[in-house]
Amino acid sequence: MSEGSRLPHLQRPYYQTSEPAPTTTPAPLPKPVQREQKLQTETLPRPLNRQDNHLGVFTTIGQLPPSPDSLFSVKEQGLSNPKNLRFTMNSIPTEMSMCNNIGIPLGAVWQPLAELPQDDEQIQKIESPPFRCTRCLAYVNTFFKFTDSGRNCTCNICGLSLDIPEIYIRDRASKPELYAGTYDFIAPADYSNRPTQIPLFLFVVDVSAPALQLRIIHQVVASIRNILDSLPYPDKTLIGIITFDNSIQIYKIAANGELIEIVMTDLDDPFISESVSGCCYNAESDRDKFDALLYKLSEWSFPNANKQSLSAGGVIHAVKEYLLKSRGGRVLLFTSQTGSVGKHVIPPKQEFKPMHTEREKAYLPADNYLQLGQDCCSEDICVDIFACTHQTINSASLASLCSQTGGDFYYYPAFQAETDGEKLYYQIVRILTRPQGSQVVMRARCSNGLAIDYYIGKYKRKGPVEMEAACIDSDKSIAIIIKYDEKLKEATDFYVQCAMLYTTAQGQRLIRISNGKLFSTRSIPNILKSADVDTIANVVSRISAQNIFEIPLNTIRENWHNNIIKLLIAHRQSLGDNDFSKILVPDTLKLLPLYCNSALKQSGLTISITPMDQRINSIYNILSLPVYSSRLLLYPKIYSIGDIQNQSHQPGTFSDNSILILPRLVGDSHEFIKPDGVYLINNGEIIMIYIGKDASNEFIYNVWGFDGPQDLFNNVDYWPISDNGNEENEKVLNIIQDVRSRNPSVYASIYMFFEGLSKDDGVVKRMLVEDNNTSELAYGDFLMRVHKVVLNKISRND
Repeated sequence: MSEGSRLPHLQRPYYQTSEPAPTTTPAPLPKPVQREQKLQTETLPRPLNRQDNHLGVFTTIGQLPPSPDSLFSVKEQGLSNPKNLRFTMNSIPTEMSMCNNIGIPLGAVWQPLAELPQDDEQIQKIESPPFRCTRCLAYVNTFFKFTDSGRNCTCNICGLSLDIPEIYIRDRASKPELYAGTYDFIAPADYSNRPTQIPLFLFVVDVSAPALQLRIIHQVVASIRNILDSLPYPDKTLIGIITFDNSIQIYKIAANGELIEIVMTDLDDPFISESVSGCCYNAESDRDKFDALLYKLSEWSFPNANKQSLSAGGVIHAVKEYLLKSRGGRVLLFTSQTGSVGKHVIPPKQEFKPMHTEREKAYLPADNYLQLGQDCCSEDICVDIFACTHQTINSASLASLCSQTGGDFYYYPAFQAETDGEKLYYQIVRILTRPQGSQVVMRARCSNGLAIDYYIGKYKRKGPVEMEAACIDSDKSIAIIIKYDEKLKEATDFYVQCAMLYTTAQGQRLIRISNGKLFSTRSIPNILKSADVDTIANVVSRISAQNIFEIPLNTIRENWHNNIIKLLIAHRQSLGDNDFSKILVPDTLKLLPLYCNSALKQSGLTISITPMDQRINSIYNILSLPVYSSRLLLYPKIYSIGDIQNQSHQPGTFSDNSILILPRLVGDSHEFIKPDGVYLINNGEIIMIYIGKDASNEFIYNVWGFDGPQDLFNNVDYWPISDNGNEENEKVLNIIQDVRSRNPSVYASIYMFFEGLSKDDGVVKRMLVEDNNTSELAYGDFLMRVHKVVLNKISRND
């Protein structure tokens, strides 16, 4: 029998994402016959769009959101910019059982302070008092239905009929809340019972003997000195620095210019004798004093440094009780160890071999750190902890403390100031300069028939339906999981409104409103056509990360596999396609198996042996990732830069509309990494330059000024690329600058990897997410296994 006449179930399978029109009555699917099959991996779908093609203007009504990493500008028409609010499905099933059958959760990712490009419509501030529904408390929006010549309206969330304020009767056309999707109201004074907070950043730095060996204090002081000119509101910003080992130290400058050290030695309950005014300085009016303090600290030898260190929790407790109580602020704590003396001492988490078949108690934070995080949040204190360490620490407790306040845990294993200093610096820059709000209270509301099930993010729960955080910034998002209260009426619009009360850096109290709309249907093809694969991957990753504290990891992984299988079965059945040589995946969700396979290779979700601190850091990182960030994490972009001069679309130059043209992208697998290539790999956190063992000597010389890979490898000090004055060098610099500027959160540090010369290839392997590892299948093999399970299930059902 010829290849062309083989039976469908015996043919070599191929990936099918086009969607033939479904038959009116799907034909019964014949039982497939299993054979050992191989997949044509080179044809598998991959997100290889280069990000240099502007898609034009996106209008929020009538269009599905573009890919989160594409270039587009937004004109809001009553619905929020997808950079602020995205849904897993834009057309939703009429009942929960349909969601379960297709394996897609109903949810949204809300990034309230997302930074918008200049060509997007900017968020407007409304001076008049907010108009709300008196029953469900939803805020007025485009979808309030006005009746009786504009004298009444009906709430789109709960359906209540309302009288209209006079201001809306006179003039509705000029009201942003009636045509924009996202807007701010100035909050009435009675919306908050606490004083308005102005920005305060307190640096708390470990100066124990191990920390001094790592030069943590010197890196932090140098970073602060460089940042001061970049603060967005220096006249309103307080900034201070204290240190600790087995005591807490505060510093002042004497009249003669000498540094005065004030030491507080109480171990059991560390006490801070100074007030905020004695420890912190206005970044504008007190600049000279603070500069003098930083200069003296950069030269200070810390002669009495002790090997022991107060626990991070003990220091945070002291700052909360004696410095920032009833005042609030952001604490950036830098530590080299968990801490062995003082209040809130906790033992380091010991490395263990996870069972993955039971709840792992080692992932759980200590109870006193849970309580401390809640207490800090109640006092409007946000905590960021930088673990710059060479030992195992209790990341579970430290990360939990940060997360409950709206802060972050930054993990630097084997910290070295020389190699990690740049990354540390830019993370500090980002914390101090990005858009952020304090004293935050958030909640979401849904139309009748739907309800908020729970939230996932970095916050403290406030009652059954609200969240609060000491701070929220532009890099944080909240996942909103929605449930059904009842069966929905078909072909009906349903609405979701998110509201956040917060204080700006200028000290103004605002309410930010974001609006979304969903359409109910019983048509599975229509549901799948309107699904958002990146939002689904983000939400499922976060559900998995949150469940790891309660559910065995094997169960979490199995649930995700089962959801992919449900999706493929439901899609095949909706089409009535009986060609089993095809792996049928909805076109909109063609990347979902790839994202699933990649997510289960991440440090927090893999069953590979992974250091506990690395695993915990990964879990907490996933909890608040925006959609664009999760896309880069799950599938890093690999640009081929070694051949930019030969690429026909001229990468490294600017197009007619001033958009930089980027190099071609290659797949995230060793299969596509050539020995003679040079590649730039970007996962949103770091940029790695991968130099193949046979890379062009001419390219290395033009970009770095060395004769070849070996010569460059031997000259570590010259790895940072400088301006060499030639075209190829300029193009590479342009590309790096552009990739950095488009990364959603951090100014990515550059790491170098030389094939055959660099000893540690762990980071490269983690970025090549299509490849297999010690416990995970490669992308193609994973898809083939899922396909076989789908056929087996269809056989059993028949």
